[in-house]
Amino acid sequence: MVEELKELWSMALPITAMNCLVYVRAVVSVLFLGRLGSLELAGGALSIGFTNITGYSVLVGLASGLEPVCSQAYGSKNWELLSLSLHRMIFILFLAIIPISVLWVNLESIMLFMGQDKDITSMAAVYCIYSIPDLLTNTFLQPLRVYLRSQGVTKPQMWCTLMAVIFHVPLNYVLVVVMGLGVPGVAMASVLTNLHMMVLMMGYVCVYGRWEWKWKAGIGVVVVGLGRSLSWPFRVVLEYAWSGGGMKL
Repeated sequence: MVEELKELWSMALPITAMNCLVYVRAVVSVLFLGRLGSLELAGGALSIGFTNITGYSVLVGLASGLEPVCSQAYGSKNWELLSLSLHRMIFILFLAIIPISVLWVNLESIMLFMGQDKDITSMAAVYCIYSIPDLLTNTFLQPLRVYLRSQGVTKPQMWCTLMAVIFHVPLNYVLVVVMGLGVPGVAMASVLTNLHMMVLMMGYVCVYGRWEWKWKAGIGVVVVGLGRSLSWPFRVVLEYAWSGGGMKL
């Protein structure tokens, strides 16, 4: 029992720390938005809530469908299924970000239709448009997190996140204060931080041989099990909406 608890804590604590670091990154973004002014802060906050609920929560929910499959494949040492599941989920997320991108591009018209303030909505639209490249980054990042977590690899994720968050602070300062990019600078900093995190994690799985990149099956098998994955995002979207949009991602 004691050994099992130790093993559980050794996996849970790094995940907890990683999630806390992700929130710290969001706080840093909000602080730099606050430096720009109340209008920028309001617009950025509106955009963060909108992107979390309509985009990031959907990607997180879809990627969550990978966890039971990868856990079972890893436990049974079925490496081909483990690799196939990861490729399949990345393909699914590629499809998912297409309608999400269209939704983000039309944020301003959607918010104006709902009676939101014009100036705040205009600022939120700028932040949202510059955040669109982050959808592509999360197409790889979210499945990677689940893929590693299902194998009990949590500490490397924590260190990768820590390095990316440390990089996030000076990056915001350079883009927002030094270069004077304003709201687009804050959005670009978040995109680059997630990209940094993704590169670090991909580097880890490649160096330590935890990712078999070779495609071993035809494109037809990608759609197998698609319904199982699609059942997860709705629960996560509701969680984000219930918490007020959050600032997790």
